[in-house]
Amino acid sequence: MKSTSSRGRVVRHRRGDRAPALGGLARALARLAPGALALAVQAADPAPDNWLPEGRYPAFVRTLDVNVESFSTLHAEVLVGRLKVRWTAPEAESPKTNVTLYVSADAPGRWPARDWRPVPMVKAGERWEAAVPVDRVDVPLVYFVAVGTFEPEKPLHGQPGPERVSPLRVARPDRLGMGGASRVFWPFLDGFEEHLAGWRIVSDAAQGFSMERSASPHNGKNALTLFVPEGKGSGTIATTRLRGWQVAQQNATGFSLWLRSDQPNARVRFTLFSHASMDSPRTAPCRRLMTIDETWTRIDVAFRDFRGVVPGQIDLLAVELIGEGPVRFWVDDLQLLGRWALE
Repeated sequence: MKSTSSRGRVVRHRRGDRAPALGGLARALARLAPGALALAVQAADPAPDNWLPEGRYPAFVRTLDVNVESFSTLHAEVLVGRLKVRWTAPEAESPKTNVTLYVSADAPGRWPARDWRPVPMVKAGERWEAAVPVDRVDVPLVYFVAVGTFEPEKPLHGQPGPERVSPLRVARPDRLGMGGASRVFWPFLDGFEEHLAGWRIVSDAAQGFSMERSASPHNGKNALTLFVPEGKGSGTIATTRLRGWQVAQQNATGFSLWLRSDQPNARVRFTLFSHASMDSPRTAPCRRLMTIDETWTRIDVAFRDFRGVVPGQIDLLAVELIGEGPVRFWVDDLQLLGRWALE
């Protein structure tokens, strides 16, 4: 494989070998992001902001070849206590469509189970830039730029392939000189107001399962909705929004979700994963099976109800919604539980 270099023209990110069978839900999740990890090489004294020698994009980026020269000016810097990512496109290649920055806060690695967050970039003169909220300065930020359309109604794996992407970079806010977080901790993790990027449908869409945003929320303007077709007894979605480093940092005790269905006596089962992108992920189903109906219900789940996963190592939460199809489920307002009060 070719390594990334600002002097070279093409960088190739290794696809890796196909992962062995994982069984059950883990096997279904693996199908969404096939291939084993190529763990990122981390230097003993890592640079504040640099290209990654190897890594992996989210599945919607359907290319392994990236033109480095177009993105040679891409970099992160700290200005007045805020982290900004900037890119000056070559004049002949200036984008005429949307430019989106994708950021993932976590150490390099665990590629299929990373939490990628899209941030629109705006043009300022000849430069494209975006401000990136930083929750913790000692957590690395892996990022890349994609030129092309972003569709907020679709999860990441359903996004149209970009016209071009930058190589992967990693920024370390503390080493860039950032003295403290730019965003005050807030336990709210996702409410689907902007997009579905942090969620994926595990159940096979070819069999009639579908996941989309709905304008019938518990709070705000949107919720996530899952449709389970006739003849099926359950459907599963999963999210990378629940991160182990956040749980450990805030000493969180669990999480909550608001749920409802369009039929009575539906149920929900939760499963936590750690090292979900490895050959042998650690899987912990919740010991409780909870009931939901046509009214919005807040479900609180404590980490102590799971066995086999260390909360500080969580990188994936699976939500199995159980009911005889055809049935529709709504999900809203994922939040951490802890010493703080929720509204």
